[in-house]
Amino acid sequence: SLHCNGKWHYAYDGSLVLNDKGPETGKDPKLGPFTGYRFEWSALGDSKTKFSTIFYYYSDVDLFVFSQKFPNGAENTSLPFPGIGHEFNSSTLPLSKFPSFSISPGSRVSSLGYLSWEGRFNWDYINYGVGLKSYQGGIEGGPIVLFDVSAPTGPRDTIVISPFNSFKVGIFGIDDNALSGGVQGKITSIPPGYDASFCISPGSGINSGVYEWGQKMQQAYGTKKMKDDIVTSKLGYWTDNGAYYYGGYWSTNPKVTAESILIQLKQSWDREGIPIGYIQLDPWWYYNGDAGCSSNWTPNAALFPNGLEYINKVIHTPLLLYSSSFCLDNVYKQAGKWRFVDSVHFSFPWASGRISNIDPEMSYSFYDFLFTN
Repeated sequence: SLHCNGKWHYAYDGSLVLNDKGPETGKDPKLGPFTGYRFEWSALGDSKTKFSTIFYYYSDVDLFVFSQKFPNGAENTSLPFPGIGHEFNSSTLPLSKFPSFSISPGSRVSSLGYLSWEGRFNWDYINYGVGLKSYQGGIEGGPIVLFDVSAPTGPRDTIVISPFNSFKVGIFGIDDNALSGGVQGKITSIPPGYDASFCISPGSGINSGVYEWGQKMQQAYGTKKMKDDIVTSKLGYWTDNGAYYYGGYWSTNPKVTAESILIQLKQSWDREGIPIGYIQLDPWWYYNGDAGCSSNWTPNAALFPNGLEYINKVIHTPLLLYSSSFCLDNVYKQAGKWRFVDSVHFSFPWASGRISNIDPEMSYSFYDFLFTN
C-alpha cells in the first residue's frame, strides 16, 4: 500500500492498480546471483505516480531483499497521523508498506519471540518478548530479531529484519495488525528514482544471527568492521545526559568545580585499580545558549578555571569532547570568517529558528580550526 495524493491506495480495493508483473533474475557484483519477482503499480486516477515492489533472494548469502521504487516520485505523501515516538517528535508509521507481516492473534509472527533496540543510541529502549506486543520502532527503531521460542534447547531459528538502504527514513512500524517496512510517515514528497529497501537475514541463534546479518550488510556495501579505537576498546567514563555527574549538577557547593571533581574521580579510580581509558564530557563543558546550542566551543571557566590543558596534565586521561549545533550568535559566526546556515525548520520544535550550523563547504576547515586551537 502507498499513501500519496493525500490518501491511502491499497492493492486489495483496486485503488493501487497492478499494471505489470514478472520474474527478476541477475547477479549483484557483491552479493552474487539473485532471483525475484516484480510488481508494477500506479495510483488509481493518477497515471504519473508509479510504485514498484520487488523481492529478491540472494542464494549465495541467504538474504531476502524487499524493494520499493518510485520511478516518478510521489506527492502529498505525509500521513495525517504518522505516530509519535519516544522522543524527538519522530514518526513511527510508514507511508508505504512492503514488506508487511500479519501479527494478528494466531499468525506465525504473533507466536515468535522478538528483540529490538530503540532510541537515540539504539539501546535507550531494549524491547523483547513475544508477538511484538510492545514494539514501537519508527525512526528511533533498530534491527528486529525474531526467533522461535518453541525450541527446547540449542540454537533457535532466527531472522533479522532491518532497512537495507535509505537508513535515515526507512522504518518498520505496526499498524492494522501488521508489521510493515516503508518510508517514514512525515515525508511530504518522494523524489523520482527513489528506492527504499528492506532485508530479512535468516540465521541460527540470536547472537550468531545478528552477527551474520552484519556480515551480509558489510558485504553488500563493501565495508569492513572498523579497527578498534580508544572508545571501542577501552573502558570509558561518560558524563552524558542522565549520568550522576552532568553539567550544573556536579555539586551544590559553588566552590567545588567540575575540574576538581574530575581530578578526585581519577584519583579514586587509580586507588581502586579501575582502568578508565578516556573521559567523555557532554555539552555542559563549553559555553551554551538557551537552545542547548554552543555559543563558544571552549571550556566554561566557571567549571574549568584552569582550562582543559591543565586537566590533561593532571589526570593523564584522554578527553572525548561533545559538540552540538551552534547558537545563532556564536562567536565564530560573529567573527566573520566562517559561514553558518541558520535553521528555519528543525525536527526539534524547540530548536527551530534558534540554532545554526557551519556551511558544509567550510566544515573541514572549520573543525580543523576548532580541534587545533
